[in-house]
Formats: sequence, structure tokens, C-alpha cells
Amino acid sequence: MPQRALIVGEGIAGLGAAIVLARAGWQVAAAAPRYGKPASHRQHAHLSSPAVMAQLEASLGTTPGGWAMGRAAVWDAAGRRDESERPILCAEALRRSLAAHAARSGVRWHANLAVTPSTDAAGWHWRAGALSGTVDVLVDATGSGHWLGRMAGIAVTIEELAGRDRCWSWSGLNDGPHQPWLIAARGTARSAVLLRAADGTLRLTLRQPGTNTPDPVAALDGLLIGAGACWGGRIGTIALEARALRHDSPLARRTQVSASTPLPPLIRLGDGLIQTAPRLGQGIAQIAEQLDALADALAAGLPPTEWHCRLDRLAQQRWAGLMLGAGLGRIAA
Repeated sequence: MPQRALIVGEGIAGLGAAIVLARAGWQVAAAAPRYGKPASHRQHAHLSSPAVMAQLEASLGTTPGGWAMGRAAVWDAAGRRDESERPILCAEALRRSLAAHAARSGVRWHANLAVTPSTDAAGWHWRAGALSGTVDVLVDATGSGHWLGRMAGIAVTIEELAGRDRCWSWSGLNDGPHQPWLIAARGTARSAVLLRAADGTLRLTLRQPGTNTPDPVAALDGLLIGAGACWGGRIGTIALEARALRHDSPLARRTQVSASTPLPPLIRLGDGLIQTAPRLGQGIAQIAEQLDALADALAAGLPPTEWHCRLDRLAQQRWAGLMLGAGLGRIAA
């Protein structure tokens, strides 16, 4: 019998793990992806790097949709400036592409999943309506530790770096040439990012402290002046919605799980393991790194306990770097 896995979490990390496991010959069941209005964090476009996208493609065994090469102009207060062709992706479009590929890979979807560990820690029981079953490994890619924390006997500790990221975002449309592009000015406390996806959708995100909503028109003027006249023909007309969406998030967050009795094999991925603020594709880079480690562990025939160790080591390394960048400040939540 092939080994069986259950994926809970229908974001990029969960769908990517489903594809990687199915490629390795596992029977994979997963929470059915939802296609209503995307969550606010999925409406962002992200700047990535060719190396990250190549790593993601190698793990998945395919080239996912939802991204394209685009021109980026990024500068900071120190005078450093970068103008290069880099991958620009839309998180929601990438998620939908992965869901379609997971379905072609044989992943079975279930709605309204209820999951409990077996009493002998040999596997996980699941139920979805009249259907039920048992799997060998549970993959938690829900984006936080709260889902696991609702299970009896499981405790979740959430640790956050001191400080908050406060952002305001505006959605919009652009009638310029059908190419993705990004303009960003970055500072220590403030930053402004204007991203244009391949389908013409725009997202202006301003990161700055304070409680008053910043002026998007003034921010746009500053970005366009900083980009320079050469960007005039590329940008076209910008139309933003009047209503801003405010985001408050920690600089970074990680979850740690403990249980009163031994648990069956449990793997955590994506924001369910370590979460970073949505700035210039950190989350996508982390997911690509984790899926690559998972694919390597499967190819080597390692047991799920070793998968967890490899992923936890990656999370610890990334957390140490985030703590160093934030001045070693941290609080427990």
C-alpha cells in the first residue's frame, strides 16, 4: 500500500506539499481549496528571484502559472539602486495554478475536514461528512498554530519578534503595456511598493508607523519621480480604489507545538512554521526552500520524523537571521 498523507491548508505551501508528495508516490488528500474573494494577504504581488522560482519548479516538477518576468526598480535611503528583470508573481494566481496541478496529480479534495490523532500515535484519523479514513502523516500548512491548538492535548506557543509592521494597501488597475513591473523605495521605518501584475491589477502598499492613513497620491508622486522619466511609457494610467486596507502584523512569528502524549508524524510548512511580514517575496522564498527540503528527504527515503527535523532546522536558521536583523528583540504571545 502506498503511504498516505493529509494536507490541511489550501495556500501555496499546502498545495506545493501536496504536489511534492504525490510526485513521490504518496496518496494525498487535502482540504478543498476555496475560490471566493481571496484573503487580503493573497492579493499582493511579490517580487522574487530566478533562483527561488527555479527551486520551486524543481521541487514541483512543473512550471506553475501566476508569475512572469518583469522589470523592477528598487532603491533605498542609502542611495543603493537596482533595476533588473526579475520574477513578479501574484500570490492568488500562483495558488490557483498549484490547485489545478495538484488535482491533475491525483490529490483528492475534502471539505469540512475534522482531524484527530490516533490513540497509539500510529496515524491520523480524518472525517469529512460521511467519508473518513486514516493517514500516516499530517501536514499542517494552515498559516498559524491556532488550528492545531484546538485539538485536545496539543499546546501551541507563538513567539513574535518585538515590533509591528503597519501597512496600508490600495488595489487598482493599470492600462499600460501588459507586463509586470515593480517600483519600490525602502527605508528603515517607511517603505512604498507599487506592483503591477501581468493581468493589469495594481497594488500600492505603504509601510509606515502611525495611526493616520497616509496619502496614496503623494506616495505615488514620490515613487514615479524616483523611478525616472524612462518609466513613463511603461507605467501608463494608474487608477486606485479610494478605500485602503490596513494590515497589522508582527515583524516575524513562529509557532512551536507540544503535546501531552506522543503525536503521530506531523509536518508543518509555510506560515504555520514561521511567518514573515509580506515584504518583497520573503514568504515565497521560504516556501520554495521548504518544498526543496521535503522533496530531497522523500527522494532519499527518509522517514517523516527526519522531514520534520530538516524543516525545523531551516526555520531555526531563518528565525535567527530575523532576530539579528530586528536587534534580537522578541516577545512571547
